[in-house]
Amino acid sequence: MATYTPMIQQYLSIKAEYPDAFLFFRLGDFYEMFFEDAEVASRELEITLTGRDGGVEERIPMCGVPYHSAESYINRLIEKGYKVAMCEQVEDPKTAKGVVKREVIRVITPGTVMEGKVLEQRGNNYLVSVAYDAVLDSFGLSVSDVSTGEFYGTEITRNFEDVIMELSQYHPSEVLIEEDIYQQHIHLLQQVNATYTVWKENIKLEQLNQIVSEHFPHLEPISKSILISAGNLLSYLHKTQHKRFVHFNEFRIYDTNQYMVLDTFTRRNLELTQTSRDQSKKGSLLWLLDQTETAMGSRLLRRWLDKPLLSVHRIEERLSGVEALYNNLILAEDLSDQLKQVYDLERIISKVSYGNATPKDLYLLRKSLERVPAIIQIVIESEADPLKKIVKDFDLVQDVSSLIEKSIVDDPPISLKDGGVIKRGFHQKLDQYYIASTEGKQWLQDLEFREREETGIKSLKVGFNKVFGYYIEVTRSNLSQVPDRYIRKQTLANAERYITEELKEKESQILEADEKMLDLEYQVFIEIRDAVSKQTQRLQQLAQKIAYLDVLLSFAKVSLKYSYVRPTFNQLGHITIKKGRHPVIEAVQKGHPYIPNDVILNQHQEQILLITGPNMAGKSTYMRQIAITVIMAQIGCFVPAESADLSMIDRIFTRIGAGDDLTSGQSTFMVEMTETKQAITQATSNSLILLDEIGRGTSTYDGMALAQAVIEYIHEHVNAKTLFSTHYHELTSLADRFPRIQNVHVNVIEKDGKVVFLHKIEKGKADRSYGIHVAELAGMPKEVIKNAKKILEDLEAQSKRAQESENDLVQLELFEIEPKMKASKKSIDPSLNEKIALYEKVMTQIDSLDLLNMTPMEGFQILYDIQKKLRK
Repeated sequence: MATYTPMIQQYLSIKAEYPDAFLFFRLGDFYEMFFEDAEVASRELEITLTGRDGGVEERIPMCGVPYHSAESYINRLIEKGYKVAMCEQVEDPKTAKGVVKREVIRVITPGTVMEGKVLEQRGNNYLVSVAYDAVLDSFGLSVSDVSTGEFYGTEITRNFEDVIMELSQYHPSEVLIEEDIYQQHIHLLQQVNATYTVWKENIKLEQLNQIVSEHFPHLEPISKSILISAGNLLSYLHKTQHKRFVHFNEFRIYDTNQYMVLDTFTRRNLELTQTSRDQSKKGSLLWLLDQTETAMGSRLLRRWLDKPLLSVHRIEERLSGVEALYNNLILAEDLSDQLKQVYDLERIISKVSYGNATPKDLYLLRKSLERVPAIIQIVIESEADPLKKIVKDFDLVQDVSSLIEKSIVDDPPISLKDGGVIKRGFHQKLDQYYIASTEGKQWLQDLEFREREETGIKSLKVGFNKVFGYYIEVTRSNLSQVPDRYIRKQTLANAERYITEELKEKESQILEADEKMLDLEYQVFIEIRDAVSKQTQRLQQLAQKIAYLDVLLSFAKVSLKYSYVRPTFNQLGHITIKKGRHPVIEAVQKGHPYIPNDVILNQHQEQILLITGPNMAGKSTYMRQIAITVIMAQIGCFVPAESADLSMIDRIFTRIGAGDDLTSGQSTFMVEMTETKQAITQATSNSLILLDEIGRGTSTYDGMALAQAVIEYIHEHVNAKTLFSTHYHELTSLADRFPRIQNVHVNVIEKDGKVVFLHKIEKGKADRSYGIHVAELAGMPKEVIKNAKKILEDLEAQSKRAQESENDLVQLELFEIEPKMKASKKSIDPSLNEKIALYEKVMTQIDSLDLLNMTPMEGFQILYDIQKKLRK
């Protein structure tokens, strides 16, 4: 260190405290980076890498960005998952003795972004903390969004896979996790795409308790695991942001058992918030349902979609609100008009509390609050009782609105530096400075007019610049008319600039008034912002209620547009949907009528629906639409059907579609088995399972055996309502052996040698798969189709001949073996004797199997062992 210059020594000492972040080191008008930071940043930001003398022989790598455009560069680094430590000059360079004092004022991380393009306007930016309590073997999750002021906590007492499921519901930008947990579960954590910050600081439980208690003084006792996670999260925020987050007013503890469980696979397969193909919102269920008018309403809708309810009472409350709007179009339109004028209250309030709200933010807050009385009045005048309950407790927060209206000018400048923010008449001293400044500028105009008259120089003008102050400018052609009282101040190419004693004296007064006016205006604005900040909790509660109303309105709009119906709920475990539709597909295929289908699922006769039919006929769509209908109902939305009577579903499991998981090195078949295992081992009798083409990722007989074993296991042990599509037509015979398995198929017809998909689900099994017909529809070359049909005919003929030969051989063997078995064993051929012994051994083994208490994989292994013995 001693060999470096004092400034580089300062840089290195600060950088040592923030080794995992880019250090944006303020030098004048630039943020500079040095050493490895500079090398990496130059690549990531595509900026020039230079060098600087630092007291050693080799030049130190360096790159930098202008301070006024730093935000865009920081955003690019954050989007890539990096962190940025903002190191500012904290003393005036003019008065500094030696190296200017610098400090890190804030560390920006993916989970602590407060503003900018990194933040999705209609989405949350969650930072999640995960901790473990070894005594109770439980995990604690604490979740915050610093941009909105949300703070949640829950405890998970099952296993880490459940932690992953909970994490996936939040789509976190950053996860703060204890080092031991991270190292132990690093493979599972790859399922959640986030920046992981490993927390290595070991803070005592008493200190964590104090941190949480100080922040949430009215918090009821919480579990140790939640306490640790919340304490770690708040400690991390204090460390990185260097301030206390006063807008975290409520720590909402929730029980995961209050919500439907949707694992990562199910969210992806059902395309709830983004499409599986290109991860875009468009084409997802969220895209369809999000007709909200406010950004905070959009975020709340997504949270509802991530956490469908298990409480019929809470669901019915939402449905009643939707119905009130559904049946009153004028009310819905009037509310929509008012909500369009409400800005993002949650994020404005957070910026106010954080201390970085601009005059424009306060103005938008006022404009939003001015809409609240009209919203209440519209609802009160309607006959919508469910909505009246929502708005009756609305706090108008008129004191805040009134304060901003009196103090902040309409449509103020974004920056305080420009001045002109505070209304005249609000602050007496500020008004005096304003008058002095205004009168001074008027005096300058009068001076210009007077000097022109006295000197006869018509082009004379009075001007100002920051270097020389106020001056009188005379062109060279008029210099002979300049009076002696003018004092030369500056010489230009085509003019001379002068001052007078009178102008010099007035300049001092004007500049002093301007400077003091800007300083005082800044102080007054801070006082106003602090006063608003003290009402954060009231404002947040109002924002939540407006968002709630906005989501109900969105549901009503979509339901009305597509003729959805209000679902009903039963306690019998039945799902009965008449003329159900897939809402997203129906919305995107404009001009093409959607073919609706019925479904009946229960624990008595229709527990498992075995669905057969060709590809492209609509099996997967049928399965998905049932799951999506259930989810829509349990978030409180009307559903796409003629009628829907549903039971409460606690979990939905899906295995739909196939694809290799390249990031973890898992094959299609391994992914398929993993998802299937999760379904059949974690589902309950109140769950819904969707399994599409199980077993197709391996050989035919292996796949068929696994598929059958899975079906039987669900029937005998799980009792979950299940939709199982398959191309193994042999499995349809299971309906004859198991009372709660029913065959259904997607109907097709052949016309002029072509297959026509009717997309209609009917009872019974399909007799053919129509694979070659589907290939033909896909545009496969005619030569390939013709050859495929010939090969199929040959294969079917071979299969028929082989079956006939096998039957003859079996009859011949039985004919030969039976009399020989009755004879003395000494007379039997040794090879035949071995065969008989093997058959007897296999029969004994099969007879002794406890199939009802065997997992599918165990059954598969035994079947494989038997097959190997018989093939020998």
